[in-house]
Amino acid sequence: MSLKAITTGEAARHLNVSGETVRRWAHSGYLRHTLLPSGRLRFELADLDEALRQVERQPTPAAS
Repeated sequence: MSLKAITTGEAARHLNVSGETVRRWAHSGYLRHTLLPSGRLRFELADLDEALRQVERQPTPAAS
């Protein structure tokens, strides 16, 4: 991990989602993260940006 790891709140703002969503995605394996001894999560911007790129590559469901 790089020297600048961001918090769950910062990651949520970067992804435009709630902190709870970031935690859920991290625990489900969707977002790469580091778990600190305190139990807090840290994220790298590069990993968050990669997750955004993956979402953008997914086809959207057709409207009914």
